[in-house]
Amino acid sequence: MFCVSQKEHGRHGDGIPNASANRAREGIGLAELSIPQIETTVGIAGHEFEKVPTGLHEAAIFPGECGLLGNGLLSRFSTITIDAKAGRVILGKRVTE
Repeated sequence: MFCVSQKEHGRHGDGIPNASANRAREGIGLAELSIPQIETTVGIAGHEFEKVPTGLHEAAIFPGECGLLGNGLLSRFSTITIDAKAGRVILGKRVTE
């Protein structure tokens, strides 16, 4: 799932989403809403990014989700390959900022 902000994360207390609370069919759409944001440090694929705008949600958006990476963060890599069959994402070289 890709998001408008650079990173979206549910407030799960212990960091683990409650899958039983997310049994209804869910979807994402464009709507005017206010999501509290903070700046965080994000580590991905051996790279560390500081001061990443991070939206905080009250709960997970999808069952099993522990955070969503947005285009702002993913655009910092030259390529992104989603290998759904193997269940992995392959990130190209980091783009200099």
